[in-house]
Amino acid sequence: MKHTKKKRLLAIVLCMILVLSTGIAAFANENVGLQSVACQAATLERVMKNADGEEVGTLIADIPEGAFLASSSDANIQMDVQADVGADGVLDRVQQQLEANGETGYTLNNYVMADVTFYVNGEKQIPQQPITFHVSGTSIDTENVMAFADDRQNTTTLMDADTDENGGLQFTAQPFTSETVVYGIFDVTEAAEENTDSENAIAIDTQAEATYEQTYSDDQVEIKVSAAEGVLPEDAQLSVTPIVKTDITDKMSKEEKQTAEEINTKYDETEQKLNEKATEESYSVAGFLAYDITFTDKDGNKIEPTGDVNVSMNYKEATIPEEAQKAIEEKTDDAAMNVTVMHLEENAQGEVEKVVDMVADENEKANVETTDTQSVQKAEFVSDSFSVFTLTWNKSTYSKNYNSSISIKVVDSTGADIGENTSYTFNSSTYNGWNVSGSGSLELEAIKKDITDYTYNKATLDSVTGTEITNVQCNVLESGWGQEPTYTWQYSSDGTNWNDLGTHTIYFVYDRNPDVRIKDDIVNTGKLEAEYAPNSTGTVPEVTSYTWYRSDSKTGNYTKVERVKYQATETNIKSNLSDNGRELYPAYDDGARKWYKVKVTLSDGKEEESLPFQVTYYDQLQNGSFEKPVANKQWSNADYKAAGGVWQTTGIGGTGKIGQDIEIVNPSINKGGYSDYSWKQSEWEVDGTTNKSKAPADGNQFAELNCEAAGALYQDVLTKENVSLNYWLSHHARGTNPNSNQRDTMFLVIMPTSMAKDLTSQRSLENKLTELGVDVTARDDYSDAGSNNIVYGNTPEQKATGVMVVRITSSNQQW
Repeated sequence: MKHTKKKRLLAIVLCMILVLSTGIAAFANENVGLQSVACQAATLERVMKNADGEEVGTLIADIPEGAFLASSSDANIQMDVQADVGADGVLDRVQQQLEANGETGYTLNNYVMADVTFYVNGEKQIPQQPITFHVSGTSIDTENVMAFADDRQNTTTLMDADTDENGGLQFTAQPFTSETVVYGIFDVTEAAEENTDSENAIAIDTQAEATYEQTYSDDQVEIKVSAAEGVLPEDAQLSVTPIVKTDITDKMSKEEKQTAEEINTKYDETEQKLNEKATEESYSVAGFLAYDITFTDKDGNKIEPTGDVNVSMNYKEATIPEEAQKAIEEKTDDAAMNVTVMHLEENAQGEVEKVVDMVADENEKANVETTDTQSVQKAEFVSDSFSVFTLTWNKSTYSKNYNSSISIKVVDSTGADIGENTSYTFNSSTYNGWNVSGSGSLELEAIKKDITDYTYNKATLDSVTGTEITNVQCNVLESGWGQEPTYTWQYSSDGTNWNDLGTHTIYFVYDRNPDVRIKDDIVNTGKLEAEYAPNSTGTVPEVTSYTWYRSDSKTGNYTKVERVKYQATETNIKSNLSDNGRELYPAYDDGARKWYKVKVTLSDGKEEESLPFQVTYYDQLQNGSFEKPVANKQWSNADYKAAGGVWQTTGIGGTGKIGQDIEIVNPSINKGGYSDYSWKQSEWEVDGTTNKSKAPADGNQFAELNCEAAGALYQDVLTKENVSLNYWLSHHARGTNPNSNQRDTMFLVIMPTSMAKDLTSQRSLENKLTELGVDVTARDDYSDAGSNNIVYGNTPEQKATGVMVVRITSSNQQW
């Protein structure tokens, strides 16, 4: 009964999984290649050096088969090992993680570390499997040794290390989501007084070949800039404005008030942008020092350098913002604090496009020297564009050992206890995206217990007839950095509107299974099937007839389902009911989203009726333009579904990105924040009448094809045999330069759900397409209008599989 199968709609971009929809807007994030074949095992060896270029050891990586993917199994795999250029920040996080793990009596001593990047056929690639590393030729104490991995995004993992068969040290590292990871190995000693550790900090030569030099100085800091010949005009003037909040007083002149108001506005904008980045990356800002650093020509016009400019900030006394100092003094937990350089990069209109952590970003050069009390002494960085720079004190959000639980009462429909009550605990180890305010919620049905002879019905408050609820979340509130958090459990009936749980008790209500049940086999055969399986012993009467009933809601009015016949082909007649009435085919009964019951009449004259059952699928694609819910944010799968979004994804946010699965963009909510998509300017122009960006191809919103992980946005749709399905797709490449015509290639995939249901990852989908003979590494030439080619589903044999694959190429200049 192939005709009644649901078809799952997926779309993939080269190395990023994309979206399909009716009239949807979607675009890619990177121009990288999609791999399909597991690479052979390999052993790679590289020398490790410190920031001064001195050899400090040898790093060997044992690459297992399948750790990387390519177009052929004998691909060229390379390991690039570079001296780590931001040792201070990494080592601070390692020490903080060591203390968070309970090793408070020890401190990091000797270490070796390096930035490690893997390349497959010349392209960067993240390992798909754990890799065992061997380190030799070091002075590390093998008796007190550990290893670490750090992604420079406030995520540090400690690992056990031991001696290998050759007398060196070895450890096994799990995959990170970053292309470049800092790996290191260290020994520990008993804790002693902390010292400023900057000997391995990035070396920025502020004097080499410098023909342009200028200095700014005030009571707090001296800022020196230098650049090579031709980078700046000889008469260019350095301009530095400290961004400090000032009280406006009546004693000020009109000009002084105006200047103070402008600086205050700049301060507020800077604080907002820093906090937005902190929220996105799961940390908080404890304080910052901000400076607007620019250059002007002889006429006072702002100019930008044509190359790199070295900046050195030397503080006359070690300095820390009052807010950060207070946070350190009040610190009662093991949360991590670090100091970094942030650059608020602006576009040509002076709008902040993005905030770059110059210490964490591997493409930047920056270093901060602090005292053991986190006061800054010196900062150095290199930049080829100038605007607001900050020294920012960041505190890791998730290093706190959170722990809070709720108890759930398990009862039948009469309120009687059945089995044992259950509970659910929110803590750091079970963090999965729903437990911190704003990061997501937990569907209660996802944690229900399976109880023999019972079927889960609903979750309610205080009794079986109480308010029905669907989701819970645990919000963590800290009154100040480092303070003991307050846990507030909340419940929702729709995943959107929340109320405090307070003293309410959650009930899981189960119905005792009747003798008649509805078996769901829509995925495989397209049908619902009535099953009579009496719980009692003895003689079992026979079923003499089956009668189906349908309703628009679970508790609504149920009407009898009458037999209807459809002519599927010239020679094939289909019906919504089987000849004996036992089987019902929802696709032929307008059954999408409907509720059904079935009643059986027995040979002894008795009748038995099933519990209500809902067909959860739609018969056409939903929310094609991503208009619901209205938002400009990243969602967890559960929250997006609960808010009516329908779409789901296989790309689940990993470490540091929990709860960031689906990204919806609404430029009318945040026009300026999305100009970094590198589309041509006309795509972002504002309509003066509606004040909405023209960026979406349809409606007001669109989806970014990947959020924080590779995955497929998909829906399941009921279909009928030989009924044409028409879909329209709008795709836009993201690109890196709005003035350059760049392209991205994606794949649109339509296939039976029975085939797609196990394709839960990027790799499994790639393998399935490769198995079908689709070259997932191929790209098309294209005109400005783009191109699309059906690469599977053209021949009768291919059409018989129910699979269609379309390769689509678009530019960053238009939809």
